[in-house]
Amino acid sequence: MALFETTYAQFKNIDAVYANAGIHGFETLLENELDAAGKLKEPSMKSIEINLHGVLYTAKAAIHFFEKNPEQKHQLVITGSAASLIDTPPLFNYCAAKAGVLGLMRGLRSVLPEKNISINMIAPWMTVTPMMPQWIVDLWSQPTALPANDTDGVARALLIPVVRPELNGRTIWVAGNDAVELEEPLHKSQHLWMGNDLSTAVNEGQLRMGIKPYF
Repeated sequence: MALFETTYAQFKNIDAVYANAGIHGFETLLENELDAAGKLKEPSMKSIEINLHGVLYTAKAAIHFFEKNPEQKHQLVITGSAASLIDTPPLFNYCAAKAGVLGLMRGLRSVLPEKNISINMIAPWMTVTPMMPQWIVDLWSQPTALPANDTDGVARALLIPVVRPELNGRTIWVAGNDAVELEEPLHKSQHLWMGNDLSTAVNEGQLRMGIKPYF
């Protein structure tokens, strides 16, 4: 909170906030570690605490300070992952946390525009950083190379929602440094994977809940 308070005290406005911190590892969900009494220990929650709780806290602080300048447009950009959308064993807690980040974005995207705030999520696929285990890097190159991001490519994608403030509620998938928006095509194809009748009913249910169409 001190970072937000200091920034606002100096500039009297915060235009954009990135909730970008993240880790992986600390995956003990399938390990049967016992305590001194022979009872099963809880799995590590480190990944959940940083990758999900940290984003929730950052979002809350950002919205609080954005609301101090309601006449100005503000952008909240949160970093999800390919793991927000596809299964990524053995990163079980990481996958759960990043799916939660996607849920947070979708949960907030219908209400934040009323506060002159947009929210979008960046979902990088394979990104070569020191945090990435070498065995995964090796898998990506054999037998043929798959698209991989570098940090500059992900950084450029993170800028998209800020330089295009009209965007809201979008998931921007990043692979091989190319950015692809997923939410609109997912919504437009809803009738194909859900069926026409159920898709129509779900859309009506959303309208009754006060959730307007985005796309």
